Amino acid sequence: MRLIKIGKLIKISLVTLAGLVVLLLAGSLLIPPHWQVERSIDIGVTPGVVFPYVNNLSKWPQWTRWYQREPKPVTQYSGPEEGVGAHSSWQDASGQGEMGITVSVSDWAITYDLSFERGEFAARGEILLRPIMQGSGTRVTWRTHGDSGMNPVTKYFQLYMNPKIGTDFQQSLERLKDKLEAIPKNA
Repeated sequence: MRLIKIGKLIKISLVTLAGLVVLLLAGSLLIPPHWQVERSIDIGVTPGVVFPYVNNLSKWPQWTRWYQREPKPVTQYSGPEEGVGAHSSWQDASGQGEMGITVSVSDWAITYDLSFERGEFAARGEILLRPIMQGSGTRVTWRTHGDSGMNPVTKYFQLYMNPKIGTDFQQSLERLKDKLEAIPKNA
């Protein structure tokens, strides 16, 4: 009698687990594969002051949030110092990645390709600079986007990316703003 009850409990548990798996798989079909994260900030300097900090990857540690974490990533740079072909690669406790600038339009925008874990996760990003306030400021918009494909695990993970990466972008942009607005206007 006791064995029958245990068998019935196991059967109910397995059916429930199978139902949850089917529900999660079906739910992932409702999540679009394409994702995007975007944040903006207004900085009280011209695009010409902002551009060197986004176009030169070796300057990113001065303002991006990721370089402030412990332990700091081990970073290597290759290619030209700035602009198209500039490349950085890094490794830290959370993994490894690389990034390269693919488009650079002076005082206007950069586009970059980003890859983590040897291409397991790839994205494209842009940083756009637009003059505001009759030339006395710049709206800096940082966005990244990619495609999760049909992998249900990756599609659920992308739901976490906008708040997580968005927070990192916003904090980095605020650091950039603080840094650039602290530069004396005569410098």
